[in-house]
Amino acid sequence: MGVGEDNAALSAASYCAGMDLRVSEGLAENKKLTARCRGYNKTVRTMRSGLRDARGEIEILRERVGRLEIELKEERRLKGEEKTIRCEFENNLIKERRESGSRMEMLKGENEVLKLKLEEFKGKWERRERIVKAGVEKWQEAIRKLKDRIAYLENVRSSR
Repeated sequence: MGVGEDNAALSAASYCAGMDLRVSEGLAENKKLTARCRGYNKTVRTMRSGLRDARGEIEILRERVGRLEIELKEERRLKGEEKTIRCEFENNLIKERRESGSRMEMLKGENEVLKLKLEEFKGKWERRERIVKAGVEKWQEAIRKLKDRIAYLENVRSSR
């Protein structure tokens, strides 16, 4: 072999070695990108499922709040009945003062019945009002937290 052929062989060998080096670097970079994409896709899937879960929880909580609002309407209706009975009671007291004899005794009897009904309503109302108010506050807080979580997840998703 001559000097030119040696140089050619050497140059071909170095070229191949360089190619091998570049190919292996490319493969390593490709592996890094693939791993990064897998991680990103996993993050996106996690965020999407987190959003779905959060939205599902919000729907459930809205249903619960809806049920509590129905209970509140029922409570308002009961309070209205209580108010009606209270008015009737007060009207009977006024009539009782004006009447005398058997009519007065009858009004006193009616007033005792009405007084018992009022006490019963008052007890029911106070107890249920506390329960319903606590429930509404609890679910509203849960909904607020979930909305914050959804906003955070959507913000993270939009920033990527």
